Amino acid sequence: MQTLSAAADAVRDFRALLSPGWWIFVFAVALGTLPFVWSLLRGKSARSDSESGESFIGHLVELRARVVRMLSWTMAAFMLLPPLACWTAQGCDATFLFWFKGAGEIYEMMAAPMVEVLRSGSGSVIAIGAYSPVKVPIAATFFVAACAMMPYILHEIWGFVAPGLYDKEKKVAWPIVAAGAALFYAGIAFSYYVVFPVVFEIIAQITPDTVTWSPDIGELFGSMLVIFFAFGLVFEIPVAEFVLVRMGVVELEDLKKARPYVIVGAFVLAAIVTPPDIWSQFLLAIPCWLLYEMGLLFAARWGAKKEESPGGEMTEAANAGGEK
Repeated sequence: MQTLSAAADAVRDFRALLSPGWWIFVFAVALGTLPFVWSLLRGKSARSDSESGESFIGHLVELRARVVRMLSWTMAAFMLLPPLACWTAQGCDATFLFWFKGAGEIYEMMAAPMVEVLRSGSGSVIAIGAYSPVKVPIAATFFVAACAMMPYILHEIWGFVAPGLYDKEKKVAWPIVAAGAALFYAGIAFSYYVVFPVVFEIIAQITPDTVTWSPDIGELFGSMLVIFFAFGLVFEIPVAEFVLVRMGVVELEDLKKARPYVIVGAFVLAAIVTPPDIWSQFLLAIPCWLLYEMGLLFAARWGAKKEESPGGEMTEAANAGGEK
């Protein structure tokens, strides 16, 4: 009995090392990395035309298999994250509702910037809909599971597309996919750690004294998703510029000439997708402009193709079509 008690105390001490939010992040990263590493160890990330056949039906069969694997791993993370989150939470009992309690912990992690602001005042998050306290945490759990599985999802997509690319295209495409995923995560992190605290604090300060600020749980979650995807897509601007210049769709000089229109468009887009305050508009428009300038630098350094070498040799752009 003393051994079991000591083991239980050790587990509690280990669990107390990090807050529940950080434990959820650790579990999400671990669950997202597991299928990716497993697929790499199996060595079946990319198919060959001889394995699946060059027929249209063969490609559809393989696409279905990859989609099933992506959905299966995502649902596995969706089912496993709430129990793990419940385990890290203090006072989470072992009733049959533990899964929903864990989903609630995940939602509280996502809504932490809002909750901190509301705790400093007299407001609170409310639920107007009859089923909102159940539906919103489940939706938040699925969002976290899908984000955690994004490396594996991109790996499966790459495995399906890669055999149809030339060698030089593969060397360019894989860094683009990795950079796109990293920048999307960076956009979500920027919105969570920078935008949300600033915006919510400003809204709390400008709320009239006779008004109690109590946002609805569903409306709050919807606004968070809009901002997450808005900043995630905005952070993809450098990758989009690089791809457009690399493929020859637009010229680098045309992108430079479009700079004034991009700046105006960034502020217009920020005014549409962000809450109605000037600070959140600037927090989206300014990074959008800076990322556009960063994309110009990357496109000028690595995106522009060489037309012809001084010795008359074929360039990389001309050779890309002749090498597989």
